[in-house]
Amino acid sequence: GAGGSGLTAAYELLRIGCRPIVYEAETSASGPGGRRLGGRMFSLRMAPQDSAVVELGCMRVPESAKLLRQYTDLFGLHWRPFRDDYAADVTPWTVLDVDGVTRAVREITDLYPGDELFRQAHTRWQEALERVGLTALREAVAARDPAGIRRTWGGLVARFETWSFYRFLRDPDGVGLTWDQARLLGTAGVGTAAWDTFYELGVLEVFRLLLATEGGSTHYLHEGLSAVAEAFWTRRTSAPDGRFTSLAEVNGGAPRPRVTALEVGETADEGVVVHSEDGRAEHFSAVVFTPQLHVLETSVEVRPARPGGAAPFGPRLLRAIRRLNYWQSAKTALVTDTPFWTGTSLDGVTLTDRLPRATYTLDYGEPPEPGGRRAVLVLSFTWAKDAVKVGPSTLDERVAVLTRELARVHPEVAEELRRRVARGGACTISWELERNFRGLCRFSRPGEHNYQWDLFAHFMKDFAGAPAVPGEAPNPLFLAGDDTAWSSGWLDHALASGLNAAWGVLRYLGGDTLPDNPGPGDVWGDRLYRPVTAPTAATTSAPGPGSDRAEPGSDAEPGPGPGTGSDRATAATSVHEPAEGRDRLVTAERLWDGERMRSGRAARVLVRDGRFEAVGEDVAPPADAEVVDLPGHTLLAGLIDCHVHVLDEGLNTAPIGTQLLRALPALRDLLANGFTTVRDLGSGDHPGTVDLRDALAAGIVEGPRMVVAPNILSASGGHGDKEPALTTRFGLRVGTLADGVEQVVNQVRGQARAGADWIKFAASGGFSSPVDSPATVTYGQAEVDALVGAATDLGLPCAVHAFNDEAVRRSVRAGVRSVEHANLAGAETFALLAERGVFLVPTLQVVFHHLDRLDDDGFWADKPGFLRTKFADLAEPLRASAGLLADSDVTLAFGTDASLVPYDETWREFTAMTRVGISPERALAAATGAAADLLRAPDLGRVRPGCVADLVAVPGDPLADIAVMGGVDFVMQAGVVRRR
Repeated sequence: GAGGSGLTAAYELLRIGCRPIVYEAETSASGPGGRRLGGRMFSLRMAPQDSAVVELGCMRVPESAKLLRQYTDLFGLHWRPFRDDYAADVTPWTVLDVDGVTRAVREITDLYPGDELFRQAHTRWQEALERVGLTALREAVAARDPAGIRRTWGGLVARFETWSFYRFLRDPDGVGLTWDQARLLGTAGVGTAAWDTFYELGVLEVFRLLLATEGGSTHYLHEGLSAVAEAFWTRRTSAPDGRFTSLAEVNGGAPRPRVTALEVGETADEGVVVHSEDGRAEHFSAVVFTPQLHVLETSVEVRPARPGGAAPFGPRLLRAIRRLNYWQSAKTALVTDTPFWTGTSLDGVTLTDRLPRATYTLDYGEPPEPGGRRAVLVLSFTWAKDAVKVGPSTLDERVAVLTRELARVHPEVAEELRRRVARGGACTISWELERNFRGLCRFSRPGEHNYQWDLFAHFMKDFAGAPAVPGEAPNPLFLAGDDTAWSSGWLDHALASGLNAAWGVLRYLGGDTLPDNPGPGDVWGDRLYRPVTAPTAATTSAPGPGSDRAEPGSDAEPGPGPGTGSDRATAATSVHEPAEGRDRLVTAERLWDGERMRSGRAARVLVRDGRFEAVGEDVAPPADAEVVDLPGHTLLAGLIDCHVHVLDEGLNTAPIGTQLLRALPALRDLLANGFTTVRDLGSGDHPGTVDLRDALAAGIVEGPRMVVAPNILSASGGHGDKEPALTTRFGLRVGTLADGVEQVVNQVRGQARAGADWIKFAASGGFSSPVDSPATVTYGQAEVDALVGAATDLGLPCAVHAFNDEAVRRSVRAGVRSVEHANLAGAETFALLAERGVFLVPTLQVVFHHLDRLDDDGFWADKPGFLRTKFADLAEPLRASAGLLADSDVTLAFGTDASLVPYDETWREFTAMTRVGISPERALAAATGAAADLLRAPDLGRVRPGCVADLVAVPGDPLADIAVMGGVDFVMQAGVVRRR
């Protein structure tokens, strides 16, 4: 085939001395020998004098298409920015037309002010992508971190392989949208298409599309993408013997015609006999076959070369071929002499729930000859059910109805649009009606990941010592093309499949790669470069509505640990603890999986290599697995305390060694009480928690894994200014103090330099600081905005110490991720937190720890007098605010403010939460799933396949008596039993 994959394979094989003979089924009067080159690269120039090109197939290319760009640079072709939706730098307007309401915007967030439903839907979508680990995956890809990519992608595969895109949008474990929100978001688009037409896709396919396009712009080829195929065909290149030649020369100026049959031998000597529609039969040592694979069932016969010979495809690969899903796609375009839409609402992209669905405008510049046309209006680009609507319609019928609908969306340009249409110059295509394509490309539905894996792996044959696809014969037939690409629909991946096949042919014919330039198959044995497989066993993990509820893992890997945009933070917060080397089956009476309680046989967990391998009643442990049975117990995901201080504030002026050593018992107490992860929110002025975090990650000391904000940034005289007397008497400033925009920005950068995972700052006074009040605000809006902005630029989330309404509101406006305390806030402030998706860590136990003892002189004997005075003065507002939490919609995360409460009593936060009416379920979620979401740690806080094996157990049922959380008697951290 002379599409992108076939031409890539042929061109590279030509360069190493092979003689590639090309066959092509597509015809074109203007193509070499009457054959059309390019496959889905189908660029139509309607007249020779036009500069305008209609891309009937591939239309735009993301910045991530490095392989394609390498070739276009070699061929001297030119990219131009594509006017994609919401791309404000190149697209004048994106018009969204839904339910008869039309809005023109520049960026997608411009839709927020006038559409609260869309704002909620879009922000939840973005939050969900971050929560499930796609943000971490993008960061790993950008950092070229194979281990991080595999770990994170494997976790997504394990969890979501059976999920549809629509389920991900609607399920509470996904985005959690309402029906109306999902409908609106699907029309507005969250990528390169109006994606409600893709609701049936597997969500993994959607993730791949996002990885290819999000975070970068898209481009179109000025010469048209068919120019890539023409360049592959005509470009002369040097063979190993020094001769210059081209595919065109080797093939006598034209490809062979359509293939009708392949007779496949079992060795290179037997080779493959290729039969073509002109009656010719030719023998070749190897064949790279790049069709739409359904033709293997309809129009190309593949049979053994001799009677009784091995079948060309094994049953497993045939299963994958037969179950491929191709997606209908229709495109209709109008070529005009000028971009008549300039300055109108049509100037850019239109997304609508009407028949056109998506409309684009392109200007190819001055035509090469007088009378040529330069502009293209893509009247409609549709997929799936929307494409089927126009399938039976003629070109004229399509143009008429599309023009009618666009005129209603853009009334100011309607008459001119009709005039241009009347002049002619339109063209159309329905790819599902094309004999050799039967759809524009393959996309996977839920449950098809392993089919995709088999097709991708076909090129490996048995080069690694055993068939990469079990049952597959090591014959000289290699599949390539979009069907075998890892991310379908994108030309770059089709080209990559051609490179894979070319490597396979090279190896099959006895060649090899150079040591310093390995090919794709040379690294197949390295698990970092071999695609993960999807789970095949059934479990009851991640339950939710519908039947596609299970996603256990085979070799799929879990997602990232808590982390941020900084390399140091990612390294420090990833989980490196070794497992103990054998499988464990842990059973109990109940299981809190981070989101809900299960009971009976559902409370069975299989642990392997430090991760949860399977969960639920169908878990089948290996015969040699150790069984840990905890009758009468409740298993819970490892607990997360999102607000601790493991360095004693009373030792601010002590040597740092003393401070660090005194922290070790605190770490042991936290872990023994079930807290396998903690977020430390800062000490005075030495970033000692960074060293503790790294020591824990390296296994030098034992305790919870840590995420740290090294210090508390504070205004002078604020909550972080704990020793003002030293400043007054000796001029010594103890604390990380900053006043004014310049100083707060500098301190944020200093925290990043020290190795921060988070930035913590005080926007209000506090109780334990000597000269301020929790009711006062200590930073102005400009300071808070500058501080949070600097942290955001560095990829560091912010946690704010804020007790009162104004301090909280200023911080939320600036974009903090979590608010600590808010114990003087009112209902409107809690509603604001819920609306903005900001987490609240209420630290209730530390409040009641002091309020309940106001009359106990012995308790206050060794504490500063101002502390008791503050709690006494604010006792009633504190109690009133706590009473509002139960009825609020704010997302709560568990935090204790230890060391202000003893480290071995942090469990009492559970009882404090239920004391004010918070349900036990909400309290448990705050310390598990919600806490993991706050830390952006999708593989922590939940018991599901692929997650880190953090597990604790308590005797009894915490939903019946939350106080049993004080009786933790089993702790597993990353598969290692720490307490039993």
